[in-house]
Amino acid sequence: MAVSRKGKQSKLTEAKPGAAVEFAGMVLNQPVRCEVEWGGTRHAGQAVLVEEWSPRLGMAPPKGEAFRVVLVARSMKINAEEISSPRVVVNVAGEVTDETVRIEEAPAPYGLEEKEVARPVSKAWQGFRWGTIVVGLDGRPESANAVWQHGEGEALRRLALVADLEGFAAQAVLLREYLELAEPPESDDELYIDRLSLIEQVFGKRAAMDPGVWPSILALFEGYKSRYIGAYLRHHRWYRTEVASLQKILEAAQPKVNTLKLLNQIKELGEPVGEAALTAAIGLLERQTPCTQMEPTLTALGSEPVCPACGVPMKASPPTQVVHRTLEYLDEALVQQRRRLSAEAVRQVLDRSIHGLDHFLQVLQASDLKALDDVMDEDLAQFISRLLSQATVEIPLSSMIQALEGKYPEVDEAETEAYGVAAKGFLDHAVEKARKANPGKRIRLKVE
Repeated sequence: MAVSRKGKQSKLTEAKPGAAVEFAGMVLNQPVRCEVEWGGTRHAGQAVLVEEWSPRLGMAPPKGEAFRVVLVARSMKINAEEISSPRVVVNVAGEVTDETVRIEEAPAPYGLEEKEVARPVSKAWQGFRWGTIVVGLDGRPESANAVWQHGEGEALRRLALVADLEGFAAQAVLLREYLELAEPPESDDELYIDRLSLIEQVFGKRAAMDPGVWPSILALFEGYKSRYIGAYLRHHRWYRTEVASLQKILEAAQPKVNTLKLLNQIKELGEPVGEAALTAAIGLLERQTPCTQMEPTLTALGSEPVCPACGVPMKASPPTQVVHRTLEYLDEALVQQRRRLSAEAVRQVLDRSIHGLDHFLQVLQASDLKALDDVMDEDLAQFISRLLSQATVEIPLSSMIQALEGKYPEVDEAETEAYGVAAKGFLDHAVEKARKANPGKRIRLKVE
């Protein structure tokens, strides 16, 4: 690779070829023309040594320049977002200490054989070797150590090769975005492993350091995408059918949902049960909407790896087990509430002939939950609440008469008012006794 410079440059974009000079002879802020060969094509660019970073250095090289290599002599952190062009490569020098110099001069203790020891980089450039590389392709900082182990000239050539010489950066972004979403389930062993392999290549250091691998990566990607689209279409058809089936199951369960919701509102039955199952059943029904698009087009899946209508990823599975478990919990809660209604204390209250009550009692006695769903509504729920909020206490008429006769064997016309007061006192005493036995309930006295 020839590195050349002609005269002093007043602007960064005016690098021109001239007589060959040593790389170590670069002058601050004076770009030099560089050429690098890749894939049978020679690419001309520029290299510039600067003391500090400036965002303008991250802009696209001037017309006719395929790349720009920026060597930042002062150690600093560069925001990758300031490199707006994928054809710009920045090498930021790191701090050089006596320890790093000793490592350069004596690499053997680190397990390198004599034939593997590269020619040491001159002390003036060791900071770049121990610094970082930030490229416009992906903005990720890289270690510069491996790039510089063969000297200044080779380092500059390899830095130039990191640039997007053939315009693969835009394709790399598209590949990465596609692969992030085109994730098959682990059960699809072959497709799952192929995607991991592609991700390793697209995101790996080799692709960033050697643009020559991109044609082969693109070929592998197209093969993967073709197989992925076929698998995704099968998955989409299955998912759509399964969701439609779950939707019907949940719709059929709505009477149960309504019954349990109404029963839970009757505080006399005790604490609500199955509240989580109620919430889940309602939420699941809202979410189980089959995709409106029967079959995503191949063109659409070629650019976006998921259905444009529903966006379901290939690794997603319908909540089949969740739906069935939710309905099981719903049934268990209904059974518990039915048992509460069928308790002996409730049956003693429900002993009157009221419209609709006979059918309701038959439902409870038969443990027929489906029939309970048929008759349960807001009016019946309020009726049950009223019944359960009161307690009926039977008072034998004979005991009342006996108590009053002991005090009033005969009732004179002047004693009728007092007799009534005595009768009321007897009933009030019965109410007070019933309240202690039935706290919180309205008392009904049944004298017969």
